Amino acid sequence: MRNSLLKHFLLFVFIFVFCLSHVYSAMDFEKEINRLSQEIAQKIAGAGKKKIAVVDFTDLSGGITELGRFLAEEFSVALAGTGKGFTVVDRIHLQTILKEHKLSATGLIDQNTARDLGKIAGVEALITGSLTPMGESVRVSVKVLDTETAVLIDASRGNIAMTDAIKGLMERQIGATLIPGSTGNSEISKVKVKPVRSVEEFGFIFQAIECKITGKKVMCSVLITNKEDDRRLKISFSRTNLNDDFGNQYSVTKAQIGTVVVIPGSWNHSIERTLFSGVPTKAIFTFEDVSPQAKMASALVLFCHSFDESGRKEFSVKLRNIPFSK
Repeated sequence: MRNSLLKHFLLFVFIFVFCLSHVYSAMDFEKEINRLSQEIAQKIAGAGKKKIAVVDFTDLSGGITELGRFLAEEFSVALAGTGKGFTVVDRIHLQTILKEHKLSATGLIDQNTARDLGKIAGVEALITGSLTPMGESVRVSVKVLDTETAVLIDASRGNIAMTDAIKGLMERQIGATLIPGSTGNSEISKVKVKPVRSVEEFGFIFQAIECKITGKKVMCSVLITNKEDDRRLKISFSRTNLNDDFGNQYSVTKAQIGTVVVIPGSWNHSIERTLFSGVPTKAIFTFEDVSPQAKMASALVLFCHSFDESGRKEFSVKLRNIPFSK
């Protein structure tokens, strides 16, 4: 009898602790979303923007998951309730407008897409975000993009706990490209993503020249031009990668900017060089063991740091749909 009571008591304690941990996780999640929303709201109001829209958050390769869509909804509601003098376009209404004009508000947002979204939906700023798993947490980076100039107004970062629920949402892709040869009737799978061969971030222009494949090795050449005063640019290897059209992801095995060549290793985590104002500099990124069936770089992602008088800035560059040449 005593053993039976002890077992029931221990079971009760276990259930109580389990439920309590989930309650605290939910509270932490809400607290972080509200904190980030308040930061972003201040920056939107400070920039004088009166009408904004929130688009789906993506991973660093531009993929959309249920977590990315869920967080976009959460930020849309949270921002609308900050009372900072701007309005937030309802996301369902936004999707209806975009569908009528045959545009998409998912995936990577380039300059032309940002301007088109601004004109059609009548918004002055877009809120975009990226999600990066970091072990026990997910790093959430939220950006405010000016739709007229496609320039980044400001950004904020935070972390949410990697609970089972968050992990489940992150693992469920939305609108993933089908592997060639597979079948499916998803309407989203038929959407054609426009190539993005040139991107401007923080005063740097990144222009894809080519991605040349030799055997299982791909060498992607990118022309980088600094539009501002002379300053240093660093590209980190840990978050620089290539994604092929089969959904495979590859890490960089060699990088070159101008005459500086670095091979990633235990002591080499990045490549860095001073770029002179207005002088184009060629960079080459090598990826190995690439699938022989791959036909293009669906996404070439470069994670960068720039250094100027105002300090250090972090940003990611995403070039899309670059065909492999031989």
